[in-house]
Formats: sequence, structure tokens, C-alpha cells
Amino acid sequence: MIRATVLLVTVLALTPATVLAQQEKQPTHYLTVTSGQKLDSEKLLRIRLNQAIQKFNTEVEQALRETQEIKQFSTPYLVEFQRRNQDIQRRRDFIRTSGI
Repeated sequence: MIRATVLLVTVLALTPATVLAQQEKQPTHYLTVTSGQKLDSEKLLRIRLNQAIQKFNTEVEQALRETQEIKQFSTPYLVEFQRRNQDIQRRRDFIRTSGI
């Protein structure tokens, strides 16, 4: 604790007063927004929004493509599954009617 205090006092003592004074000042010229800066910020915002929209559209198109590929791949399997289910149902119906 004593070392930290000595180090802090040493740093403050060796730091020039102009550096300490500069840190206290706050720049006021950054607080005002001119109409040119506002237009530039609006343009940047529009550009960012357009980029986000394009990225979203690309992701949606990719997801749609993948979905269509999965559907195309799985269609024959679904048809075969439905056919086998119908065969099983016919066999059950045949066994029920003939067994009565």
C-alpha cells in the first residue's frame, strides 16, 4: 500500500502541469453538428442499412436454396415412405376384414 502511494505521488510530481491541465479541458468543437456532417452521417447510415439489407437478403436466398435442395433430395424418400405406409394399412385392413 505504501509503495502504491509513493508511486502515485512520484508520478504526479513528475507529470508536467500542462499535461494535467490539458486533460481537464473538454473539446467543445466536437459537440456541434453542422448540416454537412449531419448529411454525411445520414449517408453513412443509409449505406450501412443497405449493406445490412443486402446481407440479410443473401442469407435468406441461401437458406431458401438449401431448403429447396433438401426438399428435392428428400422427395423420393417421402414418396417411398408414404407408399409403404399405405401398403401396411392395406395389409391391416385385409387382415381385419378376413379375420372377422
